[in-house]
Amino acid sequence: MLDNGGVFNQVLKIAAGEMVASGFSEIAPIHLLIALSKVSEEQASNGTNDDVTALRHEFELLGIDPRRFRRRLRALLPNSSAKPHPTAIHRSQSAQGVFMLSKALARASAEEPSPSHLLRATFLLLADMLVTDQGGRPGPGNGPADDEIPDEL
Repeated sequence: MLDNGGVFNQVLKIAAGEMVASGFSEIAPIHLLIALSKVSEEQASNGTNDDVTALRHEFELLGIDPRRFRRRLRALLPNSSAKPHPTAIHRSQSAQGVFMLSKALARASAEEPSPSHLLRATFLLLADMLVTDQGGRPGPGNGPADDEIPDEL
């Protein structure tokens, strides 16, 4: 896990609540995105001001209104409060990948891991999943690769 204490613990706590509310058995990247959007709107305290401010700024740079984004993500999830609550909270394999990628992003920029790195890593991982896992790779029936290229080119 990332070593940035309070804010990351807060993100995981919120993500765990979203996981339970949607009936999932593990924290998934969508729960992390909801949690990050929520944290970005909170008033910073206890020395986390820089992290929260940077996270809020990251959403602004992406042109994302955290509240609207969170509401749209929640609308994609089932509301499953009838399911029993898990006794232990685990991160899915893809959520673990998000944390590993966020560490790598921080290391590559010679920075301490932050919630902003976690946000970037989540989007990067989800974008990669769309391209590789969902058949989004260009090829037969998937878009630009279908365009015939004249032989003379």
